[in-house]
Amino acid sequence: LKGYLYQNLIIVGDLFEGDGIISDEQFEIIEHLRKMLKNKNKIICVDGNHDPVEKGLARKFIGIDVRKKYEWKMGGKKFCAIHGHQFDKFCFVFSEPLIDKIFSSSTWLLKMINILGFNVAKWVDDLHNKFSRHIAKKAIEYAEKNRIDVIICGHTHLPLHFVSSDKNGRTIDYYNLGCWVENLGSHITIDENDKIELHSML
Repeated sequence: LKGYLYQNLIIVGDLFEGDGIISDEQFEIIEHLRKMLKNKNKIICVDGNHDPVEKGLARKFIGIDVRKKYEWKMGGKKFCAIHGHQFDKFCFVFSEPLIDKIFSSSTWLLKMINILGFNVAKWVDDLHNKFSRHIAKKAIEYAEKNRIDVIICGHTHLPLHFVSSDKNGRTIDYYNLGCWVENLGSHITIDENDKIELHSML
């Protein structure tokens, strides 16, 4: 965040997790965002499945409202930032914190298993990659229906960029900006010339 000069910062959901229980490191980020607001920077926060708008965590900790999605026009294109859990029909399961915790812990444990040369971590990652592409497909269908040119999601934690064409030959760009867990550290920038780039901190 300190390495960029920008007018708008768009957070595409799941800024908070675990009912707003935060670590010292996370609190540093919250303080940085509060300073940005004082300096008249614009922060747009979209809700995710872990921090839905109903919980009001972003308003409580940072002082900003959260919206379900954010749409804007730039360079003749219609953009949409939406978390992506709306395209996940099983997401309701993880609205229960205990189930979410069990799932996360089980996934972590499974990745530690290597039985007779069968790499469980690779199997879990392959499954996650298929899930990520399924969400991308649903997001592109949503973009086509709503005449969106660029749709930006999170939710699946896998940084992706797909280019698709609708039945009229109109190009749709799908981006998943990844996450800041599992050592990925990825994000998207859009410059004043409408150039979109997906970055990784690895």
